Amino acid sequence: MEKETLKLLKNKYKLERMIAQGGMSSIYLCTHIELGNTWIAKHINKRYCGYIYEEEILKKLNHMSLPKIIDICRDDSGVYIIESYIEGISLQKKLEGVGAFKLDKVIDFALQLCEVLIYLHNMKPNAIIHRDLKPSNIIITEYDKLILIDFGISAEKGGLRDSFKAGTNSYSAPEQLVNSSSVDTKADIYSLGVVLHQMATGQLPVRDSSSNERSIIYARLLEISRKCSRFNIEERYRRVEDIKKDLLYLRNRYILINENYKIKRKVILAVVGLLSIINYICLILGLMIC
Repeated sequence: MEKETLKLLKNKYKLERMIAQGGMSSIYLCTHIELGNTWIAKHINKRYCGYIYEEEILKKLNHMSLPKIIDICRDDSGVYIIESYIEGISLQKKLEGVGAFKLDKVIDFALQLCEVLIYLHNMKPNAIIHRDLKPSNIIITEYDKLILIDFGISAEKGGLRDSFKAGTNSYSAPEQLVNSSSVDTKADIYSLGVVLHQMATGQLPVRDSSSNERSIIYARLLEISRKCSRFNIEERYRRVEDIKKDLLYLRNRYILINENYKIKRKVILAVVGLLSIINYICLILGLMIC
């Protein structure tokens, strides 16, 4: 890659510095020369342009939880995709810091991921399968909003582009790593289950392991996670909409249980306060009689 190419694209974007590098692509922070605002330039090496269709997929997307593509730059080295610069911290780094999230936060984040997957899986004419859903590809922005990034190995169901094998061992569905031509939206459901388990426990799921479930809500959350990430495709959730439905029910149960707890706590505090007043009055009366 020539030095001049590293600095300027289309006489519009100045590449500032590389912020990440993988086997098939590199990520740069870049500045729009005229506007002065910051963007991301993802460079896909020309050797892999026949396998990565990220630019074509991103062109079709318009969702608040997905990056937006604004330009494409090509040269002899490959393709640069200019897309949104998303400020925040990856879910991976956040988990490394906190270990696990509280139940209400896990449910909230899971519902946000469900919304974006529902959008992708219902794209017309073909469903879009992300195929690389994992904490490092999820950005937590201000006010805890999630953005799903990196469509480098994404595919359209039924197209030629869904035939190559790729993924991350700990998060990808087993069928995706063995026979990619059979991959459908249930591969993303599998990955969602793994991420859900990690958010709730701070750890990746271990097969056939017992867990010390702290509450009914916590136990049910892990059941949802396990159903998502079954090895047998037929035993998984059929659609993300069904996961969302179960999560909404769980959230309502969680809210109800917490409201009842708050009411009981207020009653107990009121009774304790009343008893304290009665004891105080009895003490004063006792002193007066004496």
